[in-house]
Amino acid sequence: MGQLLIDALVIKNETAQGANTATRVGGWMQDAATYIEETPSVLNFFDFATSGTTTLAENVWAPLNATITTGFSRNGLSVNASGLVTYAGTAKHFRVSAIAAILAQSNRKIHVAIFKNGELWPCSEFAQAAGSVNEVTIPSQCVVPLSSGDTIRMYVKCSTHAITLTLDNLNVIINEF
Repeated sequence: MGQLLIDALVIKNETAQGANTATRVGGWMQDAATYIEETPSVLNFFDFATSGTTTLAENVWAPLNATITTGFSRNGLSVNASGLVTYAGTAKHFRVSAIAAILAQSNRKIHVAIFKNGELWPCSEFAQAAGSVNEVTIPSQCVVPLSSGDTIRMYVKCSTHAITLTLDNLNVIINEF
């Protein structure tokens, strides 16, 4: 049990007349708010089971179709059911790490990238050709500065053909540093 919780329980269970002064309660609230605001922002989300499909024109980026499960979210980072991450907080830098396993036809070059506010984020694009196995696993990682209201989303493209891809699984971790 952390010190904030111990202090909260003492205040909550206080029975002495006048013991919970504004200074005592307000001091605890200030400590709690400071802890929350200084705790690093983190988000983990994934799709391990839905087999979402994404239809692509040749060499055109599209959002990766997924049905997202949130594993963990803290301090301003949230994700909706389709994978759009939104940040609500002060300007910070984040490490974004993602890995996507995608089923595709043989001899197709598949790209995965991180888009910030609907635009390709430099250095986040990684690609791999689908060989005879028809599954590619592509990691992506980079550092992205975010301000309140900014969004992040995983995108995909095929640079060699128009294609329909099937997501096998996706795992994304975003953490403040």
